[in-house]
Amino acid sequence: AQKIEMSASVEGFESADLYARIGGYLESISVDIGDEVKQGQVLAKLHVPEMIKELEQKQSSIEEAEAHAAQAVAAIKQAVAEVAAAKAALDQAKSERTEKKAERDLRKIEFDRWTELSKTTSIERRKVDEARFVLDAAQAAIESLEAKIRTAMANVDTAEAKIDKAKADERASLAQINVATKDHEQVATMLQYAQIRAPFNGIVTQRLVHQGAFIQPATNNSGARPLMSVSRIDKVRISLDIPMKEVKVLDIGDRAVFDRINVLPGESFEGKVARTAMALNEVSRMMRMEID
Repeated sequence: AQKIEMSASVEGFESADLYARIGGYLESISVDIGDEVKQGQVLAKLHVPEMIKELEQKQSSIEEAEAHAAQAVAAIKQAVAEVAAAKAALDQAKSERTEKKAERDLRKIEFDRWTELSKTTSIERRKVDEARFVLDAAQAAIESLEAKIRTAMANVDTAEAKIDKAKADERASLAQINVATKDHEQVATMLQYAQIRAPFNGIVTQRLVHQGAFIQPATNNSGARPLMSVSRIDKVRISLDIPMKEVKVLDIGDRAVFDRINVLPGESFEGKVARTAMALNEVSRMMRMEID
């Protein structure tokens, strides 16, 4: 066995600088350096009034789109009722036309009979004229019903067109609801970033802001600063750099003993090599190794 003794550094197994995703005023911060935190715990809250107003506006847009959809549904029902009424009027006009045609045929027979009688007998000419007048009235009634039927058919077409338009309006309103809902969800999602949460169990190692400070968003902003730093310490990384000549004998899983710790005199911890960089540092010609 070959033994190597090196100085090493202890780091939290995971460390994170917590930035703000959106800008706003720091409404509250509930932790300070050295405080233990749990994963998902709210550490700080931002106040973003303009985004709150925007969320309310998006909610109003949803309600407006829903109202338009409800109007479109009501318009469909009304148009369906108008179609039914127009078809009923059309059927009634056709029925009346059938009756008037029968009456016209009867008056035609009467007129023809009076006309023949006037040729062979000495009946009054007035009877023939009266029969002709009744026949003309019956024919006029039929023509009036024909116009009524055409109007009823046009009313049916108009009402059916209203149904199509109302259905198109409903589809447009539903699409508008979907868009408004997505916009609302997006703003609501962004507003969730107003709460800064712990990414894992650990301790606060830095706190860089105080209540009331304006927090700049980290997105595309090189001047943004972290609010705090959190490190996980239930498990730690021991990192050291191995000289180039020792690299050839180093393997993953090699036994490692960590002792002579300044703050823990007499304590000793044992582990195994967990990972190596697999490449030398170009300046120091040493390779990074970590023990968990």
